[in-house]
Amino acid sequence: MASGTGRSFDDLDAARRWLLTSDDCTGRVGVIGFCMGGGYALMLAGSGDYQASSVNYGMIDDAENVLRHSCPVVASFGAEDR
Repeated sequence: MASGTGRSFDDLDAARRWLLTSDDCTGRVGVIGFCMGGGYALMLAGSGDYQASSVNYGMIDDAENVLRHSCPVVASFGAEDR
């Protein structure tokens, strides 16, 4: 996940592109993830391809650099989490 590349990122990009072709889409796509998916949502927030990211218990290395130019991010963590 740290590289931001690979099959899972390719699949997520394919889903994003499919949404953009939908008549119901406004042209703005967000991403949400829980636990490991939260890490993906953080990585994708910095990609420039999403307009919002919702992260629930996600973690990534080097967040300061990855998220330097990210879309808006809403992150939720439990009160007892580090």
